[in-house]
Amino acid sequence: CKQIAPMYEALAHDHMPIIECPLEERSIVFMKVDVDEVPPASAQFKIRSLPTFVGLKGGKEVFRFEGASIHMLKENIEKHHTS
Repeated sequence: CKQIAPMYEALAHDHMPIIECPLEERSIVFMKVDVDEVPPASAQFKIRSLPTFVGLKGGKEVFRFEGASIHMLKENIEKHHTS
């Protein structure tokens, strides 16, 4: 987790909307959850190892992978992100 954290932060920053808009109107939102502090999130998203990345679109899961692969994260974001 510590290995990919700075790269994740940079990726989130790169996708920040220029003009602040309501959460429901954004085409992409980055969230980081500490599963030790929010156990229901771990159960809801069936997190078994860390880091785990889950991509949701329209409330449905469109990608999931485990491990600190910034390449895989970027690839999935590009595949599923719409402006």
